Amino acid sequence: MTVERETRILVAMDCSEQAQATARYLGEVLAGSKAKVVLFHVLAKLPDSYYDISDLATFQSKIREIATWDWGEANKVHLSMEKARNTMVDAGLSAEAVTIDVHDRAEGIARDILKECQKGYTAVAIGRRGASILKDALLGSTANKLVSSLHHLPVWVLGGKPETKGYVVGIDGSAGSMRAVEHLAAMIGHKKEAKVKLVNVVRRLGIQADLNDPSIPSPETEEAWEKAAQTAAGPNLAKAEKILEQAGMDKARIDCKVITGALSRAESLVEEATQAGFGTLVMGRRGLTKIEAFIMGRVTGKILSLTKDKAVWIVH
Repeated sequence: MTVERETRILVAMDCSEQAQATARYLGEVLAGSKAKVVLFHVLAKLPDSYYDISDLATFQSKIREIATWDWGEANKVHLSMEKARNTMVDAGLSAEAVTIDVHDRAEGIARDILKECQKGYTAVAIGRRGASILKDALLGSTANKLVSSLHHLPVWVLGGKPETKGYVVGIDGSAGSMRAVEHLAAMIGHKKEAKVKLVNVVRRLGIQADLNDPSIPSPETEEAWEKAAQTAAGPNLAKAEKILEQAGMDKARIDCKVITGALSRAESLVEEATQAGFGTLVMGRRGLTKIEAFIMGRVTGKILSLTKDKAVWIVH
């Protein structure tokens, strides 16, 4: 008999508005499921600068000031975490499914989160921007470290306030893209209102070969390439569709599409999600080529840079 593995999502939280938006998104996505959620906050009781001067004599005169600051920060964190928990419960998760874990900083925020990730989670979610404007100008410092370091868990990176019913999945025939479909199926197969677009993007042959001469290849060769690519994409899209159906999704809510003649796969996928009004893109961490397999696929990395107000699921 197969034992069904418990779904546990770790949510890296701070006191930012983005963290609250992330809680709302997760509550809506996971509502109706048996998933368990851990809201995890690394409490840095002192600013980093205090760690550097804690052994100085003058530091002792600041004890009361620091104690007051510590109490205020801890109180703010607990209020923020309770607010996030209530948001998830209001969205449809049971109160018992959402746990708050305020963890005293040990090695550093990112390192402590990474250590927690080793405890049997299904995925980890984090807002792309945290409370620090300085650190989070593009992709938050902590979010960036998690994306770069986590290779055994799917990472959900949240920006803005994404819509929660529509999902675009990049299909390229790689094992990573199929694992992305399997992960999505496990997360939303129970959701009757969910819609999924399975998209295979075929770039122009000239771009594929890094050819600068616009006359090479010929229009006839380019057309033949596109037809061949469409034919090759068919079995992969059909396999992905079957995975979603077996998880409980209605076939009528799954759309398979091949985009040909694209200049950029990442831009095409983001545009597809934007035009459809879908809030989530789901990608395999690594693509088909060895170049794309270096650290993180080029397409996935570019999608992260293009999506400021969507969720991107990066599946190992």
